[in-house]
Amino acid sequence: MQIILEVTLTNRSKTLTGKDHQEVANQFFNDFGEAVHEVVKLKFYEADRPEEYTETGGNETCVETLKHLKQGIMPGSAI
Repeated sequence: MQIILEVTLTNRSKTLTGKDHQEVANQFFNDFGEAVHEVVKLKFYEADRPEEYTETGGNETCVETLKHLKQGIMPGSAI
């Protein structure tokens, strides 16, 4: 399974691909961590099923989501 993460920043967007949600979150922090304050929207989906997606908006919510995913925690799941 391949996970696609589309990150919308204030004036640009980035698309990351990885084997799971944790990998794409880590990729974001490694490659674009300095732009974390610019994140305004996240969209996650499986590469073979783009019609089934999760979307998150707002900087604080997006940053918290990325931080949880980086730790391997799916937002909304029991810790």
